[in-house]
Amino acid sequence: MPPRPTNAAIARQQTLERFEARAERRARGYDRTQDIRPSQLLTLLDVAERTGYNLGQLLATGEHESAHTWNDFVRPPLDGGRLGSAAGVWQFQPRTFERVIHLYGAELLALTAADPARGRRRLDLGFGPFCDAHVRMIVRDTMAGLRGPEDTELRLLRHNFTVLAIAKYLLSKDSGAEDPVEDYLFHFLGAAEGRRVLTLARGEDKHTRTVKPPPLPDPTAPTAASAGTRIRDTLPGRPALLLELAPKGYKQLTPGAAPAPGARAADAVLRRPGESPPARTAMAHWPAPHGFAHDSPVVTGNAGMFYRDGQGRSDPYTWAELLAHLERRVQADRQPQLVRAKYGVGFALPGGDMPQWTFDPQRPGPDIELQLAGEEVLALPRAKILAPLSARETRDYQRRLAALIALGQAAPATHLSDAAARVLWRLGLLTPADAGDDPMAAFAMDMGPGWGMVVRTEHPAVRKALHAFRELVGKSAPEEPAQADWLLPAERVALEVYGARIERILATKPHD
Repeated sequence: MPPRPTNAAIARQQTLERFEARAERRARGYDRTQDIRPSQLLTLLDVAERTGYNLGQLLATGEHESAHTWNDFVRPPLDGGRLGSAAGVWQFQPRTFERVIHLYGAELLALTAADPARGRRRLDLGFGPFCDAHVRMIVRDTMAGLRGPEDTELRLLRHNFTVLAIAKYLLSKDSGAEDPVEDYLFHFLGAAEGRRVLTLARGEDKHTRTVKPPPLPDPTAPTAASAGTRIRDTLPGRPALLLELAPKGYKQLTPGAAPAPGARAADAVLRRPGESPPARTAMAHWPAPHGFAHDSPVVTGNAGMFYRDGQGRSDPYTWAELLAHLERRVQADRQPQLVRAKYGVGFALPGGDMPQWTFDPQRPGPDIELQLAGEEVLALPRAKILAPLSARETRDYQRRLAALIALGQAAPATHLSDAAARVLWRLGLLTPADAGDDPMAAFAMDMGPGWGMVVRTEHPAVRKALHAFRELVGKSAPEEPAQADWLLPAERVALEVYGARIERILATKPHD
């Protein structure tokens, strides 16, 4: 018999269900060693360049909101093993996400369009079961009010890293946040509640607590043990089961008599008549006239934000302390430093680098000796070599990283490209003892047909040079300890871009 034709609607529904199941499986992926992916680095650079949004802020809030996992599917854990409804790297609630897309969807589509005059490619919004055209259709439908917060496809779109990064920018723009702490607070609580918190943290109530204490227990309330009735399993269709409250071997006390020999004490149950109960531990109590309820979802889902002792939940911050705590959590004072830690370079973009990396001809700073042919060296200001990338160099960085991703080479590698090895030699970090200016001849290994000569990072000198390069440019080591001696894709691109800059300088620099 001929094969039965596939119903397109059923096939589409099955695809969505498989993707939903995948999102559910990965929602608890809290592994902090899964660092930001090269494709995510490329997207953030694109978004910052197109919007003018602070690149360091995008990185810092993404790292914090995703609990340092950069997992597109992560969701916050709640009490009882449940998961919160926020999702994605920037933890958007369904209603917040729908509102941003409804109000600013047109701007999102314009920002992701191609712009040949500025050298911008069209951003591909495809992800998971959605192609680029389908994502854009979802955005237009939401703008027209045809999709609401409960729409399945719109909810799944929160796992789309590119869309969510732009939504993060649009939400910050909508809230009017003026600094990184306000930006995070308004995203976390909403603009109205965030402004209330700022008012409390900066006003007369700044030393009151952020969370109300739990209510004191009522000492007169009967407990299950004192009720004098048996507690039974009342599930329908099942026989009644007595739930044993006393430990095995317990023998009831006769009033006025001592415990029988061999009887096991059951604390308060075996007190003699007239004997005082043990002193009750005093419950913590503190002034919190404007605090959140101790059992509100915003508190229970973010204990580390509101309590000094985290999950202990016994010592909440004051409003002033909460603001200082948030500054530390979002790394407000070192967000641009995070750019170099992830990319290996700085960018001439808002929040793209720390001021001390900028090259000032009036105060050039210390020199670095570049290796030339033979045994020659050329001293140049280090800041001139490592300064933030220009717009042209930024596009070069983007093209090189995009090429690695397209070629399937966007994974940490145990070998260096020829260009990367030569730059390490130029910088004086990988200097052959007796091979002149050819690092390949000194450190390369013959990997056989199809591979040729390869410089591997397992060589002690190469490994040392790679670590020295990270320290020189402000790049952090991989989050995964097993990859500490491997070359990350961003590091390879950074080395090649620095190499191109050095060659341009040498081509215009007269030297003997």
